[in-house]
Amino acid sequence: MNIAKILLLAADHGAIERPCHAALDWLGRRNSILRAWADCPHGDWLLWLLQQVGCFPARDWVAREVTAPAFRYAGEAQRNAGLEDTLTAHAVALEAAAPETVGALLDAAWAADAAAWAAADAAAWPADASTAARDAAWAVRYASWAVVAASDAARANAASAATAAAAAAATTTATATWAAGSAARDVAAAYARADEHKRCSDAVRRLYPHPPAEVLAMLDVR
Repeated sequence: MNIAKILLLAADHGAIERPCHAALDWLGRRNSILRAWADCPHGDWLLWLLQQVGCFPARDWVAREVTAPAFRYAGEAQRNAGLEDTLTAHAVALEAAAPETVGALLDAAWAADAAAWAAADAAAWPADASTAARDAAWAVRYASWAVVAASDAARANAASAATAAAAAAATTTATATWAAGSAARDVAAAYARADEHKRCSDAVRRLYPHPPAEVLAMLDVR
């Protein structure tokens, strides 16, 4: 039986949550968990699988490999939108915040989010500046969501939010003009999203070079 069928069977019996369609499509007929683990291009899928068997990466790892990159992307978006004077200090504070101070980190995240959207609302003209400001605001919001997800152990959701932050940040670099920016923005976002998925999956594999015993047991690999 291939991996996708095993996961669906486990989900039908209530042992795990149902995997997403994209992950199932990628798995296809793969039947080697060792090969799938080595090849998986999505860090959030690997983190999801770890969650299902009770393997939770330490909070400091999540802060370093998931939330900190998200805020770096947000800071990049702010700079590219010309908003560094208003917002970079927030991103730096968030990235440097100790992972133990979850409450303070969440407060800072939402303060940055509010500042980002206020700046976006103020940048009404020219049109490309307004668009870049809103992209930057979305990057900050996704970074904030990454903190929220990481704070309640939703590691896979935190990784997904960080990936979205990377894509939003990339679109600000491609917003050259209002008329010509749309296609370039979409391409930039797609590349940034794929790069961040790959970066995150490599980070997970550095932490777990091979699927842990709990994953193998769940898949009944002997």
